[in-house]
Amino acid sequence: MLRRLAGVSAFTLALLGAAAAPAAAQPQGEGDAPVVDPLAAAPTDFDGAAVRAERVEEDLVGLAGPFFDPCDLGSPAMMESCRTRRDARQARLRERSWRIALPGADLVQVGPYERVREAIAVRVEGLAFASPRGVVATRPWEDGRMPPHLVAERIQVVPPGEAQAWLAAHPREELRLDLVFRFGEAFQDGIRRGVTMVVEAVRVVSVASGEELLDSLADATPEEGPALLTERVMVWEPDRLREVRWTAPDGTAVLFGAEVASRADGTRSVSLTWSRAVRVAVLRPFDAPSADASLALAPRGRSGIIAIFTERRPTRRRAGSGETHLFVWESGSLVHRATWRGSNRSRPPRWLVDPDAPIPDP
Repeated sequence: MLRRLAGVSAFTLALLGAAAAPAAAQPQGEGDAPVVDPLAAAPTDFDGAAVRAERVEEDLVGLAGPFFDPCDLGSPAMMESCRTRRDARQARLRERSWRIALPGADLVQVGPYERVREAIAVRVEGLAFASPRGVVATRPWEDGRMPPHLVAERIQVVPPGEAQAWLAAHPREELRLDLVFRFGEAFQDGIRRGVTMVVEAVRVVSVASGEELLDSLADATPEEGPALLTERVMVWEPDRLREVRWTAPDGTAVLFGAEVASRADGTRSVSLTWSRAVRVAVLRPFDAPSADASLALAPRGRSGIIAIFTERRPTRRRAGSGETHLFVWESGSLVHRATWRGSNRSRPPRWLVDPDAPIPDP
């Protein structure tokens, strides 16, 4: 069955604007869970949450082993005995909080620089730890992957002239991610079994300087920032500009925006921009001949984005018109792979409506 790409399934709508893990070991001090005073105040920072948690002393997926055992081998009596033991071990794992320290290089995003908020976001997006035995993730997997979501974020206000130096002083390779979590619901995606980790506190620390870059309990809720590119998002309309964040398949954080300039004849030039750190580059320029032109983005699978530029919206007497451009992440950069110009009365190419369709050759 043909699967249609959310937000670009019909170009008419776009124009209308409408290695195996070790075996699980018994938890350390299995009968000695941290004692928590039920009347104690809720923790207000990471340290307050961590003091109540037990440290993970082994491989995280190995610790979660009881959630992956199907207990489907042997006689009925053997399977029933297995399930009884498994369920008891799951209950013991769930009854306490756990804390773990992890290298942050592949788990923490820093930047790109946001010009609207004049800030750098330190972000932890959805986490998943997998092995042939099973998966531990902050959301249940669906169709072999985890739905995109944000776990924690801090906004560092940095003047534009200091942004490059700030990023250079906080390389991702020197970050540590600290988590406090509980085991949540078990899930199954195809033949793979998993369990969710319910995150209670997050901290990001620069190992070199000791500086704390994020504390999910102590930090104030940040104001609304760039939209996540998980569906069709408007980047520019005549009365609005918006930044859009996208995560490439290799984990690179990319920020999209638009630069607009008015001309003497009343038309405008609109440039779709992108950045990975501080420097902003033009990805694609457009000419806006009418007052109702607009620019939107939509994801295409995991490795591509589609830029949707509407030159004229449709009226009762005239078809809307515009162009779309397909960009694919290749070798650490976005590469232009295809263009289509048409109207809401035209038939769009297959690559535009089907994310599984072959990508045209350059």
